[in-house]
Amino acid sequence: ENENENENQYEIKLDRATINEELLKLIKDDLNIQSLSYGIVGHSLGTGTAMNTGDDSWTRVCIAGPPIRRRKNNNNNGIIEYDDNVRGSVLSILSVNDGAVTMNRISTMIPDSFVRLDESRLFPKNDNNDNNNNNNNNVNVNVNDKNLSDLPPKSILIIDRNDAPNHISFLAGNVNDAMVSFLSPLLPVAQALNIPVLDFDKYKESRDSVATSQVVIPLVSSFLKQYMIVE
Repeated sequence: ENENENENQYEIKLDRATINEELLKLIKDDLNIQSLSYGIVGHSLGTGTAMNTGDDSWTRVCIAGPPIRRRKNNNNNGIIEYDDNVRGSVLSILSVNDGAVTMNRISTMIPDSFVRLDESRLFPKNDNNDNNNNNNNNVNVNVNDKNLSDLPPKSILIIDRNDAPNHISFLAGNVNDAMVSFLSPLLPVAQALNIPVLDFDKYKESRDSVATSQVVIPLVSSFLKQYMIVE
């Protein structure tokens, strides 16, 4: 019995919330870094972490996931409830071509308080780019700095063009390429067994991480700058 008690005292619940709490302690206490504002970016399941970390003063970015918090359900009936009363500044980025987090699935999780952004106004089309090369990783995108500098505190960009990103287009290209290379032999088997492949099959054809980053990085950077920098 004593041995069990000794073992239990070393058990640690290691989840995303615990990791973030310890990381913040390290930054504030051990490294003695004091900040006037905090921001967090999450992709896919990480959007839940982004929405639940910190208080209402934090600036949040949710990519390929819902910009809402899960609400504790005390009825224990297995039904997931969501709190759509989102506080603080939140930017959401979604894509109609996301096969893992589909628009049919996520459309009911977008609070009415969010203002939809127009991609064509934020990133005017470059006439030098051929329409057929929009998913080429060398494509150049014009940026409208004026529109990017005045984003609503609850902003959502739904990328709805024909060559819209898939679920993993938002990740780093070299990482995606490595994962696709590693997983390629397994993709046909997974597809035959109807096992979700998180759009690796789509990305194998699109290879559009760099093109996607030319939209996502300026937008996210501008949003964080606008709501985090204290003058």
